[in-house]
Amino acid sequence: MKKKSMIPQYLQDELSNLVQKKNAYTEEDIDQLSRDYDYVLKQREQLKEAEKYGAIPKEEAAITNLTLMVKQFIIQETTKDAVRYLEQEKERLDKKIKELEQGN
Repeated sequence: MKKKSMIPQYLQDELSNLVQKKNAYTEEDIDQLSRDYDYVLKQREQLKEAEKYGAIPKEEAAITNLTLMVKQFIIQETTKDAVRYLEQEKERLDKKIKELEQGN
């Protein structure tokens, strides 16, 4: 059995979508990352509850939890990258403004 097939399809799809958003640098993208992060935290909490009451097999819970941890990490790193990019962009624009002001 392939390891990828052990991860539920909906989680594979969500991970794939996150990786495609790796260069999410607009305000809308960052807002979506925030919502995605909140959703992952909610999913992890629901998973804990389901596992606590035996509603999900332990192996499936472990795989799902690991996948959610990866999702959370990707979102965190993408958000950090976006913040760095926006800070650099702000510095670039500030320099351009100063150049224009000095030219006038």
